[in-house]
Amino acid sequence: MRAVPLLLLSFLLATGCEGATDDASSSPTPSSATSPPGGEPINADGDSVPAGEDCDDTNPNVYPGAQEVCDGVDNNCEGHVDETDQGDPLGNAPWWYPDGDGDGYGRPEGSYQACSGGDGDVLAGGDCDDQNPAIHPGIEERCGDGVDNNCDGTIDENLLLWYPDGDLDGYGVTGQGVADCGVLTGHVLTGEDCDDAHADVHPDAYELCDNGVDDDCEGRDLHCGIEGIMELKDAAAVISGGQTYDRFGGSIAAGDLNGDGYADILTCAGSIYDTQDVVFGHWGYLFGTRDVEQADFSVLTGCRVYGLGPVGAPAVDIDGDGVSDLLVAQLAEYVYNDSEPWRAQEPEQSSGPFARVLVFHGPINGPMNDEEADYSVTS
Repeated sequence: MRAVPLLLLSFLLATGCEGATDDASSSPTPSSATSPPGGEPINADGDSVPAGEDCDDTNPNVYPGAQEVCDGVDNNCEGHVDETDQGDPLGNAPWWYPDGDGDGYGRPEGSYQACSGGDGDVLAGGDCDDQNPAIHPGIEERCGDGVDNNCDGTIDENLLLWYPDGDLDGYGVTGQGVADCGVLTGHVLTGEDCDDAHADVHPDAYELCDNGVDDDCEGRDLHCGIEGIMELKDAAAVISGGQTYDRFGGSIAAGDLNGDGYADILTCAGSIYDTQDVVFGHWGYLFGTRDVEQADFSVLTGCRVYGLGPVGAPAVDIDGDGVSDLLVAQLAEYVYNDSEPWRAQEPEQSSGPFARVLVFHGPINGPMNDEEADYSVTS
């Protein structure tokens, strides 16, 4: 009777050992666990989110809290693809604009960001009138309609104000401006002409004294004459010489040599290092600043330094034709002292006549030399 219990115990021990062996063989291996024994959690894609929490541990751009973008992937692991129902805009989603008039441009009101737009929504915005298909960005601005056709914030930006210019002096009548985007014949863009019947009267004209006309449209006729004490800085016209020691301005005269009714200014200039002196003529009416070489005409006298005397009396009408004639006093050539070239010596007898007056009949129109004089008077 004792043999049976011993046999049963042996069987149970054998059965228990076999069960323990099977349980140990079915335990998970470290390669399939989310956390190896005694180590850090597995993160295969390096996005700092453990594999157990990451919905795609092979893509570092997919993890909870990631920015959802339009790529057909559930980037933020919320169970939806390219969703916008959380109130957060997609990172690369375009903006869509409602286009009520079908002109291809939508209004900013009601715009939204999504991977795809709804019916009637377009990708181009900026429409300032979504009820008029003729008004949108990029369209040509129509002149004079009082509408911002191209939605750039400016109405009729090409509109210009043109002034009628009856005397063709470049200045029109301010109170008669006409608005137009094109060029109007007989009109100019500058107004302020106070007399559109006379081309010599406009804001840029010289004001002639005591002629009873407001030449420069400043509201008065300039009074002639010089009164009181004046300084050089108050001069109406300044003519500057060309170089040092040219003795420019040593001789000055005036007269109407071109017959235009205004006095012309004559000056002489020369240089101790040049061989000739020159008479320069500047047509009146003179105003502003100019250089001597900007003269309207010149007379090359052919005499040496110190050889040109006073210009003379150019206002004299010698031939009686009603136009002033030019008289130039010319002295003989001098012999120079080489050590003191500025100090003239006695005239050399072989150098020609000691002095003569050259006469040029007016009107004078251009450069001349002493050989072109109409005649001369020799002393």
